[in-house]
Amino acid sequence: MFPHEKLQVYSRALDFTAQVAVLSSSWDTKHSVVDHFSRAAESIVLNLAEGTRLSFGPMKLTCLDYALGSSLECAACLDVAHLKSLLAGPQFEREKRRICEITKMLVGLRRAWSESSESVLREEHTEYSVEAEPSEAQPLFNHERPGRLPNQIKFHALVRRTGARARTHRALSAGG
Repeated sequence: MFPHEKLQVYSRALDFTAQVAVLSSSWDTKHSVVDHFSRAAESIVLNLAEGTRLSFGPMKLTCLDYALGSSLECAACLDVAHLKSLLAGPQFEREKRRICEITKMLVGLRRAWSESSESVLREEHTEYSVEAEPSEAQPLFNHERPGRLPNQIKFHALVRRTGARARTHRALSAGG
């Protein structure tokens, strides 16, 4: 067994990557989110493996920072997929909770790696918790705070329903 395979977060990220492949396989590739989502999910797994290979130093933390950044990209890709009606509400919520859990685990692992003066990886010293079910009123990520993402989603849904986007584009193309 490789060192990265011993990490709980690696296993969860690998499962998430497999789920992303299943979800995005039915999406039209004209949406750039399809490719970006797959690459971001895979990046979490690959950067965890690279980080555990390194024995110490700033590069070890840099790899973990890349994995964290990729997890946030996955959260944003879920938002875009939901906005474009590629992902329905219940499945969107479930996958959003999964990537939030992975992100929390990555933050805990980063804290443990940065506090550790040893070069040996010991995840058992990491203390992180995962909420079973977050409150629906409480946003999972900062950009979801009241007044931000929900209003954007409502606006884009309205635009999609009314066809205002096409009319606006024609008006701008005509010069007014």
